[in-house]
Amino acid sequence: MMFDRGSNTVAGRQRSNFYRLVAWLIPWSLLVFSGCGGSDPPATLHDAEHSMPAHWPLDLLDAREKLLERVKRLRDANANLEERATADKQLVEIIGWIPEVAADTDLGEMQWNPIYGFSEALSATRRSASSWRDADLERIEQWAEELGEIGQRLAQIEPADWAEQDHSPESRSHDTEDSP
Repeated sequence: MMFDRGSNTVAGRQRSNFYRLVAWLIPWSLLVFSGCGGSDPPATLHDAEHSMPAHWPLDLLDAREKLLERVKRLRDANANLEERATADKQLVEIIGWIPEVAADTDLGEMQWNPIYGFSEALSATRRSASSWRDADLERIEQWAEELGEIGQRLAQIEPADWAEQDHSPESRSHDTEDSP
C-alpha cells in the first residue's frame, strides 16, 4: 500500500502536531535568541537602565555648567519662547537628576543628603509656580557654584579622605539661610 493511513491515527496526529510545533518554534527561537542586532551594547549598567539625554550631567562639575547655561538662557532677553521653554524643561530635569549624579560620586550619605534635599526643594518650588522667579534662579546659580566646588574637591582628594570630612551645609557659612 502506497498511501499510509497512519496519519489518521492518534499517533499519526500527534506526530503531525509535533512537527508543526517544531516548525513554528525554530524560526521564533532563532529570532528571540539572536536578538535584533545592529546596536552596540550599553557601556555601563546605568546606560542600560536609562536612555541618556544629551543634557544629562556627567559629574558635579558638568552639572554646574549645565545649570548655569540654562539659567543664562532663561534670563536672555533675546531668547525666543521655544528656547526659554526648552531651557526651563531641561533645568527642571537637571535639578532632578543631580542627586543621582552625586550618588555616583564618592560622597558619603552625610554629604549627599543636602544635595538631595535642595534638589527636592527646588523641584517643589517649580511645581508650585508657572515659571522661575529671579530669586529662584539666583538660588540655582549659588547652588551650581557650590556643586562645582564639591566637584573640584572630589577631583583633588582621595575618596577615603572625602568621606571622613564634614561637608554638610551646617559646616559652611552662607549668606542666605535657604541655600544648600
